[in-house]
Amino acid sequence: MTISTFMKRLGAAVVVGHAALITGLHFYKKRRRTDSQSMFQKRTEEDKLLSWLSQRKGVYLVKDIAANVDKLDKHIVRDDDVYVVSYPKSGTTWLSEIVYNIVHGLNFTEAQSLPLDERVPYLEWVHTDSSTLAAMSPSYPRVIKSHLPLSLIPPKIRNRKCKIIYIMRNPRDVCVSYYYFTKMIQLVGYKGHFADFFQLFLQGQVSYGSWCSHVKEFWEARSEANVLFLTYEQLSKNPQKMIEIIGEFLEKSLSPEQVNALMKYCSFDQMQSNPASNYSWLRESGFTQGGPFLRKGVVGDWREHFNSEMIASLDTQVNIHLSDSSLRSIIEYI
Repeated sequence: MTISTFMKRLGAAVVVGHAALITGLHFYKKRRRTDSQSMFQKRTEEDKLLSWLSQRKGVYLVKDIAANVDKLDKHIVRDDDVYVVSYPKSGTTWLSEIVYNIVHGLNFTEAQSLPLDERVPYLEWVHTDSSTLAAMSPSYPRVIKSHLPLSLIPPKIRNRKCKIIYIMRNPRDVCVSYYYFTKMIQLVGYKGHFADFFQLFLQGQVSYGSWCSHVKEFWEARSEANVLFLTYEQLSKNPQKMIEIIGEFLEKSLSPEQVNALMKYCSFDQMQSNPASNYSWLRESGFTQGGPFLRKGVVGDWREHFNSEMIASLDTQVNIHLSDSSLRSIIEYI
């Protein structure tokens, strides 16, 4: 091989090697940039949610709700008040409509005349003030909803022995429903992935805090005469029996015909199409966007979203936090 040929091949090798190095650096930088953008986006979406929250007694709450909780000592309690309570996305709307209609003698015409959040005001919500609650007619017991854990419920509600109906839903379905609802809220603008939201849920870094703590507090109070503890899955599987139990707890006698009529009126399909029940005014006002407030109303939607690692992580947390509680035995995933 001549020196000339050798130098040409060496030059070509250098050029090829340099090109490979440049190409490699390009893809490395591109990947680092993509990874950094992904990490930044993840932090941004998580921070976006966390920036809306503050804590009361260690429980995360939307800041406006936390401010209202601070004022609940002024809440005037009536002896016949009925409180419908749950962790978010656990069937509160469904149960509220059932309870309201039982209390009001199944007057469906009246029930359709006002949206549900006016008939069943939200105790700690920013738009529900003491004058709204005070203005409610004394002709019937007030039905009031709340998502507060028992530790944040005003003590006078329990001291006055007001009726409290608590509904629990399995945490996997709650997490999925909570994720979709959070994405609907326009003001928050959350665009994160389910896997990221799951981590926040697992750590109790969502409004109303830890699912385990929330349900455990009410489960431990279930033996009190004024507390009724239900599950979403029970209501789904046997609505007739559960409506009868609710009626009995409210000291309202229901005929079989009334139970059937209420089952039909409060079925998911009926409520989803009923403007007085479906919270369509949230979308019309611009508060939410996208799909309907009442999304699916089924048990087991978690199967479309959870992987084996998520199941294991949540099960571990439930087993640890509820290790000394019989509550674990009634959690149904179906």
